[in-house]
Amino acid sequence: MKKILSLLFTIFGLYLSFAQSESYGVSLDKLMSLYNSEKYDEIYQNFSPQMKGAITLKENKDFFLETSKEFGKIESTEFVSQKSKNEGFALYKGKADKGFVNILFALNKNNEIDGIDITPFIEKKTAANQLSKIPEDYKKILFDYSKTFPDQTQISIAVIKNGKTSFYGIIRKNDTLKTIDNHQKLFEIGSVTKLFTATILAQLVLEKKLKLEDNVNRFYNFPFKNDIKLSFGSLANHSSGLYRIPKNLEENIEENNPYKNYAADKLEDYLQNSLILENASGKNYGYSNLAFGLLGFTMAKEEKTTFQKLLQKRIFDKFGMTNSFTNVTFAEKDGKLIKGLDKDGKETSQWDFDALSGCGSAVSSVQDLARFSLAQFNFSNKDLQLTQIPTFTKDKKTKVGLAWHIYQDDSQRKLLWHNGGTGGYSSSLLLNPKTKNGVVVLSNVAPGNLDHDNIEKIAFDILKVLDVRK
Repeated sequence: MKKILSLLFTIFGLYLSFAQSESYGVSLDKLMSLYNSEKYDEIYQNFSPQMKGAITLKENKDFFLETSKEFGKIESTEFVSQKSKNEGFALYKGKADKGFVNILFALNKNNEIDGIDITPFIEKKTAANQLSKIPEDYKKILFDYSKTFPDQTQISIAVIKNGKTSFYGIIRKNDTLKTIDNHQKLFEIGSVTKLFTATILAQLVLEKKLKLEDNVNRFYNFPFKNDIKLSFGSLANHSSGLYRIPKNLEENIEENNPYKNYAADKLEDYLQNSLILENASGKNYGYSNLAFGLLGFTMAKEEKTTFQKLLQKRIFDKFGMTNSFTNVTFAEKDGKLIKGLDKDGKETSQWDFDALSGCGSAVSSVQDLARFSLAQFNFSNKDLQLTQIPTFTKDKKTKVGLAWHIYQDDSQRKLLWHNGGTGGYSSSLLLNPKTKNGVVVLSNVAPGNLDHDNIEKIAFDILKVLDVRK
C-alpha cells in the first residue's frame, strides 16, 4: 500500500522548487488533525479525483492504520522544502510518538491531496569528497548537491559552452564521491522523451501532414466520450485539459513498472468510454503524461508505424543519437545501462512503456542528448525551431512551446527546460538559446528521493556559471 502511494508522486510528475506556500501549511495542519483524530475517511474526502481513482477508501484507511501503528500520533511538523506551488509536493519533518518522520504530500491546483508518503526520518551521511579533474566551480556544485545521495548513485553531466561539449561523471561508492567516465552510459530519461515526441509533431506539421489545430479524433473509428475534441497542439503544450494519467492506468498496475501493461486496447477503451477532462481544453495548463502518450500513439497511427520506429527514424537517426533506445531490453544488451535506484537507494526495475511510450520511454546518454541540444541552436533545424516557439502561457515566468518549457528567470534569461523521472532515474535538460550554452544531467536518483530536486539545481547552477563567463 505504501509503495503505491509513493509511486503516485512519480507517475503524476514533479516540477520546479519554490518557497513554502500558505496552502500547504494549512492543508498539512488539517491533515495532521484528521490523522491524529483517526478520521481517516475524512482525509479521503480531501483527495483529488485521481487519488480517489487510484486508492480505495479501504486502502486509504489501511495505510493510515499501518502508519499509526508504526509511528503513533504526529505531534508537530517542521517545513523542509517544497516543489511547485500548484503541482508538486511539500516535505516536512514530523515529530511522532515513536520517533521522527518525513511527511511528503502533494496538492493539485484545487488544494486537493494528490499523494501522501510518511516514512521514517533517517539522518543523511555526507560523502567524502574525492572528485578530481572537474573545474572548481562545477566541482563545488556537484559535491554540494550530490553528497547525500545513496551509495551507487551515478550522475552524468554534459556542459555545452560555445558549441563545445565537456563531460563529467560522478559516482558515490563506499560513502565517497569519486569521478567516473559515464558519458556513454545509459539512463532512463523519462519525460525528456516528450521533447522527441514534440519534435516529431513539428516535423509532420512542416511536412503538411498535420496542423497543430487539427483534432486527433479523426484518426480513431469511434467517438471520444462526451464528444470531447483534442487538438495536436493542445496535447503538445499541456493545455488539453487531460488528467496527468488515465484513470484506468491504475487497474492491475505493477508497483515498480506502472506503464508496462497499458496497451492500445486500454487507451482506446479509455478514450471511448471513460475520457474526462480536468479543465476545459485550451484554457489552462495541466501537465499530462496521458496527453503526450496519446500524441505519440496518434502520430504513429498517422504514419502507419509504431512510435518506437518513429523515434528511431525521425530523432535518433536524424540527430546522430547512436546510443539511444526506446526499449530497455536493447539498452541492457551491451552492459551500458546504469541500474536505477529507488528512493532508499536500492536497485529497482526498469520501466517499460506500451501505448503511452510518447510520454517517457526513451533511454539515452548525455553524449547523445548533448548532440540533440546542440542541434537546438542550429537555425537550419526548422523542426527544432518550431518546438521552441511559445504556444501557451503557463504563468508570468513560464510559457510552453511544443513540450519545451520556456522559463524566464530573475535575470531575464529565457531558458528552454525539461526534466524527467522514472522509478529509478531523474534527468534535466536546460538550454540558453541566446548564449548557446546548455547543461544535460542524467542520474539514477529516484523522484521519490527527498533530495531529488538537487538534480535540477545542478543544471540551473552550472548554467548560471556558464552564462556569466566571458
